[in-house]
Amino acid sequence: MTSETETSECCPRFDPAPWDGKVFEWNNKRFIKDSVTTQHYMPLNFGEVIMRMNEKVARAGAETPDWLCLSDHTSESNMDLYLAVDREVDGAENITMSGKFLTKVYEGDFEIW
Repeated sequence: MTSETETSECCPRFDPAPWDGKVFEWNNKRFIKDSVTTQHYMPLNFGEVIMRMNEKVARAGAETPDWLCLSDHTSESNMDLYLAVDREVDGAENITMSGKFLTKVYEGDFEIW
């Protein structure tokens, strides 16, 4: 008898090394965009939104390069999500980003006030 339980993960374990303190230069990098409802900047329906985005990607036969997803808190009650894709995704808000981007990784506890 074992006390170990098997769990399936939706995403690969995150390795911060390739992302922390790096500069990426993008020229028309493709993303799809959706919005998450937040309360005092805390996401309320993140899981629902990311599942909806992933379903659109799968239906389009697209991929998510590097499992890259960006977030932008536009207000206390909204957060926009940008999911990287390798092609146009029907039924989604398709956008591109260009520019130089410096990344920073934070892994740790979240405390409010």
